This record gives sequence, C-alpha cells and structure tokens, in this order.
Amino acid sequence: MAQLGVSRTCVREAVKSLESLRLIEARPGTGTVVLDPSPTSLLLAERFWDHGEERRTDYLLEFRQIIEIGVASLAAQRADESNIAALQDALDRFRSELKTGRVSAHTDLAFHAALAAASKNPMVVSVWEAIAERLTGVVAAVNESSYCAYAAAETEREHEELLQAIKRRDPEAAADIMRAHLHNAEVICRVAVPDQLNDVVSEPTVPLIER
Repeated sequence: MAQLGVSRTCVREAVKSLESLRLIEARPGTGTVVLDPSPTSLLLAERFWDHGEERRTDYLLEFRQIIEIGVASLAAQRADESNIAALQDALDRFRSELKTGRVSAHTDLAFHAALAAASKNPMVVSVWEAIAERLTGVVAAVNESSYCAYAAAETEREHEELLQAIKRRDPEAAADIMRAHLHNAEVICRVAVPDQLNDVVSEPTVPLIER
C-alpha cells in the first residue's frame, strides 16, 4: 500500500486477480506465495492483462457475449436455491442503489458473478474473475456518463427478466435474454463512451429486446 500509494481494497482485488490466474496462492498460516508458473497460467496472464491489443474494449465485449450467453443457459439448468437467493440479493442491491441515482460498477456486475457461480462450472468462474476487472472499468465509465440513469434502468429490467427465466428453468429464454442484454449494453457503451471502443466488431445482428 505504501509503495504503490493505493488502498487496501485495491491490493486485495489485485491479489484476487493474481489468484484467479493461478500465479499466486494465499495459504492459511503461511501467507501469499508465488506459484511455479505453468504455460497455461502465463498464457492467461498475458492474454487478459497485457497492455496491447488484447486490452481493447471491443474484443472484451465480443468475448463476453461468447461466454455469458452460455453461462445464462447453464445457470437456468443448474442453479440451486442458494444461487437464486444470491441472484435476488444482487438484484435487490442494484435496485437499492438505483433509487439513489447512482449504481456502482461492482454492484452491477455482482449479478453476473452470481450467474457464473450458478453455472456450477469452475472454469466459468475463473474466466469471469479474469475479465471482471476490465469490465468494471467499462461499466464505471458508462455510469459516469450522462446515460447512467437510462443504462441502469435497462439493466435492472433485464436482470429481472434473467432471474425469472432461471427460476422457470428455461435455458433458451435465459440465453436469449442475455444475448439481448449484452447487445443493449454494447449499444449504450458505444454511445456513452465511444472513445473506449474501436470499430473492429461488426454491427450486432441481434435486435434490442422487445417490451
């Protein structure tokens, strides 16, 4: 903290990120130790945290669609009562912050973290943890823009729809809702913070979800 001039929370999140990449391990009674790097862990670290092309936001959003549509489907098939309770809690916290006029990026993405857990696939959880920090920055930038209120209201509705599909055990509906949700989020991001995106991703073919 003293060396880098950052908060305890920042250090804690950095340690969690390194743990998710299997580069370090927190051992009770011993402390945090550096692991012998494997080719897989080094590849993950390079791909997710390199400051070059891999950090481009448009690639991140494209990769998110590939992952999270499948995650939503798995969650609808595998979520147990504790997972549904975690999703409901994340949604309730989002709504509570929405009433104040400001929703934090961490609260926004907590719902998606709960979805990853509900998939019951440890690889999904690891991948989500690896991209969550980058996504937090993108979501925070949108929340700081003039589109914050509109984006938050849309997110609240879509998270509710996802939760209801999961409660119904409807994987196809959950996947469709997530696809529309991520498309809507990308459209808002392109309008709210266009400087964070490049023109690599082609125009989405999925229409906005109809209400």
